[in-house]
Amino acid sequence: MSERRHSRWPLLGLVIAVVATVTLALTGAAKQVPGLEFMPTGHWIANTDLGLVVHVDGATKKSDTQVSVPGLTPGSQVVQDGTHGYVVGKDDVTIFGKSTLSVEATVPAPVKGEPSVPIETAGGAYSVFRQSGQIVRLGLDPQVMSAGGPVGPPVATSDGTVWVHRTDSGAICKAARGAAALDCRPMAPAGHSGGLTVSGDKVLFVDTTADTMSVVEATGLGAAVKLGVDAPPNARIAPADAAGKVAVLRPVHEPHPPRGGACRREGRARRAASSRGDRAAGGRRVRRSVGQR
Repeated sequence: MSERRHSRWPLLGLVIAVVATVTLALTGAAKQVPGLEFMPTGHWIANTDLGLVVHVDGATKKSDTQVSVPGLTPGSQVVQDGTHGYVVGKDDVTIFGKSTLSVEATVPAPVKGEPSVPIETAGGAYSVFRQSGQIVRLGLDPQVMSAGGPVGPPVATSDGTVWVHRTDSGAICKAARGAAALDCRPMAPAGHSGGLTVSGDKVLFVDTTADTMSVVEATGLGAAVKLGVDAPPNARIAPADAAGKVAVLRPVHEPHPPRGGACRREGRARRAASSRGDRAAGGRRVRRSVGQR
């Protein structure tokens, strides 16, 4: 069995192909982004059994350094900015220096009892608590910003801005670099499912209820462009494009869009039924002439 069949969220290839053309037309995704700031290379992972956080080099994909963090709890996540790493646990956040490779401080977790989504930007390291709608810029004095309700998966643009979509009201909120509060504005229709993605450093809202995609502009959503397929309401939207293509992932139990497979299955079913009907007692096969009952 292929790796795709094992995946819980297999790729909906037809949506990728359709959205790719629309994305390039809307955002010029193939162009370079001016003023792009480079993010720290590699990532950190927590090993609770050893009490370590380990850095994996982005180029070699091998671990190259580690930091001892006592009291690591299962589910701890590590996120980084330019100078520090933050180990976000259930009850506290452990801060370590990337140059000293030692723990420098431990502060109470800004939101407790709720898993978070880590996101790294040019403007800092964040934890997004989707259920409560809290966006936290991590640091010795963390900045907690509220969206006022549950949010979808976050995305970020190269200027360090974090964006989230209110899943209940349809508002789209942004946390600008260094901001103390979110800027939330009504954008998407309330109750519509979907999510945000970034292409060509522009934020887009993919509406899986209306099966459209629009650029997020200062005054609202731009012109809606049809996806050309019926995306499932619970589809997951990739946070960023890949070579100008936006990926939409669907649950494994959702049916694939028809590509002629339905006709083939129907034909196989008819042949199987005919075969069963053509078998006489004792397993002998009886040939029927056209029109014979």
